[in-house]
Amino acid sequence: MSEFIGHKQPKTDIGFGDMVKIEMYRYYSENEHFIHKVIGAFGSNAWIDTPLKWDSEITLHDHAEEVLNVVQCGLDETKVIRVAKKDVIKMDVKPTLNENQQIVLDWLKAYTDSDNGNGDKPISAIWYMMYLITGNAIERRVRNAYFELTRKQQIEVLQAFAEWGLNHERD
Repeated sequence: MSEFIGHKQPKTDIGFGDMVKIEMYRYYSENEHFIHKVIGAFGSNAWIDTPLKWDSEITLHDHAEEVLNVVQCGLDETKVIRVAKKDVIKMDVKPTLNENQQIVLDWLKAYTDSDNGNGDKPISAIWYMMYLITGNAIERRVRNAYFELTRKQQIEVLQAFAEWGLNHERD
């Protein structure tokens, strides 16, 4: 087929930020699966067939499928490639939160879910937690848990809070 069919928005279980494995062609040994980060998902008839080779090019197919734009994880994450969703293996890489992270996350979720007039505002919940912490007006265990978190652990809490919020939307 020589004609681009176009894009359509699929309902997919793989989306931005997910990690997937894609088969890579090896010339003198067994093929390997490399890890890629998903940066987009949509429908198209243009994608690179797998196993991927160093010189693989996009092929126009005669039908549209769910496709993913991905970047290979590593030192240089600048090259974006498009592959068919059917050719990837989704990885489950959600971080496991430690006790301090869970305490902070539980407070954020409880405040966001509360019916005190401020519920349903996730950014307000984060701001309010910081306000209470700096004023020493929050439970000691929550304050102590927050101060024990590293920068990376804080980001993991924010990620878990965002995922919870997306799956726990209120009307």
